[in-house]
Amino acid sequence: METNHIYPCPQAGCSDGSIRLHQLTSECPLLQWDGSTDGHAVTGLRWSLTRPAVFLAQDDTSCIYIWDLLESDLGPVAKQLISPDRLVAMTVVGEAEKASGSFLALVLARASGSVDVQYLKRAWAAPVGDELGKLRLLLQEAL
Repeated sequence: METNHIYPCPQAGCSDGSIRLHQLTSECPLLQWDGSTDGHAVTGLRWSLTRPAVFLAQDDTSCIYIWDLLESDLGPVAKQLISPDRLVAMTVVGEAEKASGSFLALVLARASGSVDVQYLKRAWAAPVGDELGKLRLLLQEAL
């Protein structure tokens, strides 16, 4: 389970490919997406450091999924297969304190031992208006 100090929702990624957002006061998920990775096991989840409504998922086939809950709460808005060298881990880096000049990047560790840094599009890095407020409203509707 992934928890970020900024966000109220711990995440859970499962071996069947489902992803769940939880609240700390209930065992039932606020939101759940079954088969969001075409049934592949979720091996990593990370909240964006710059956008409260964006998170990234990694599956066991080295595919990265980008979720923007303000754009769509039905599924990922983008996905990218990382090849040919198998992905073993990912993390997200960014500058949350710089709203206008923020960046968001993925640090990808590969099976060969190499590490890549890939910058994400500005649309997934720069906050949108009162994004945290919009996300809270979306999560309250899910209750």
